[in-house]
Amino acid sequence: MTQPVRMVHYVNQFFGGIGGEEMASVEVSLARGVVGASRALQQALGSHGTLLGTLIGGDNYVSEQRDEAVAAITGHLQRLRPDVVIAGPAFNAGRYGLACAESVRRRRRLVWQR
Repeated sequence: MTQPVRMVHYVNQFFGGIGGEEMASVEVSLARGVVGASRALQQALGSHGTLLGTLIGGDNYVSEQRDEAVAAITGHLQRLRPDVVIAGPAFNAGRYGLACAESVRRRRRLVWQR
């Protein structure tokens, strides 16, 4: 039997259940396990994937404090060492879409051995 794929999900403050535009300046944080929109993802994965955590970042924070946000995202990913990073749903959102792209790009640049 194969092992479940180890995943991290990146969402913004709204999909992380923190709030709307009034909370768009919240820093990047890690919620262990399944929160907000990650619930539907984990349900769809079933036993094929394990959600290690949900990265949540405020749209404004990631856009305006990019270096700090990228460092936080990278640090969390280095600690969790997921096989896959899933980001979104960002639809056509500008700030959120860029943050999603940045989070999956960080995973692509990190290389580790199991």
